[in-house]
Amino acid sequence: MTYGGSYRNAREKKSLMFDHLQSLNKWTMPHFAPIVSRSPDIRIKDMLSVRRGIATGANDYFLIDQATIDRYEIPVLYLKPILPSPRFVHDVVIEANSDGTPVIRDLKYLLDCTASPDEVRRNHPGLWAYLEEGVAKGIAGRALCASREIWYFQEKRSPALFIASYMGRSSESRACPIRFFVNFSTALVTNVFLNLYPTPELNRALGGDRERVLDFLNMLTSIPGPCVMQAGRAYGGGLHKIEPKEMLEIQMPSVPAWMEGVFTRQLTLL
Repeated sequence: MTYGGSYRNAREKKSLMFDHLQSLNKWTMPHFAPIVSRSPDIRIKDMLSVRRGIATGANDYFLIDQATIDRYEIPVLYLKPILPSPRFVHDVVIEANSDGTPVIRDLKYLLDCTASPDEVRRNHPGLWAYLEEGVAKGIAGRALCASREIWYFQEKRSPALFIASYMGRSSESRACPIRFFVNFSTALVTNVFLNLYPTPELNRALGGDRERVLDFLNMLTSIPGPCVMQAGRAYGGGLHKIEPKEMLEIQMPSVPAWMEGVFTRQLTLL
């Protein structure tokens, strides 16, 4: 198997046994790395459900700042705080203000209007003017927006306690291309993130304890880079992506002591 460079002058070459290839679900170079020691019992799917963030169809239109909200007098009822792209989220712990909004700079909100056009036109003239601008700009005709019952309706998501970046590159300072965060705020995320929702069993084990939540985040961030890269897929230029179903299959290298009994019993029952 060769990787990088040209066919005759590859950057990497590896010789592999056929039975090893048969044991893999993908054939990309990270999958040919030595198997990392990890727990044979617990995978992410045993602790979390994974859903992609919201696909708005036009982030530059549906993600709005406070100045736009004030200008068009958009009702608070139709606004939800939303996190920026992972490259602008510098801390892995996202704290919350007293109103639940995340402690970040230049906060934006998702326009999540659930009212019919007639209701908006009748009750919210400023918001109606903003929607009319969206139609004039061709937003309503974009593929995703046009496929909805009403073009400005959004997918339904609840804030996730844990989130992960959907794609990324490894670097000298970060071996794993995917970043994990804990979200103590009510902010939603777009589809450049994956939402990681604790199962009922994990929720009970966490018990709302901040230290346990941070302990669990440390467990996620300690997943070796090769484990994540083997689960996902690689693209040119060193870009790695991971889909929700691929994230679910990642095996954990270890779990905190307070979790061991919970998931041992759960897996035994299964």
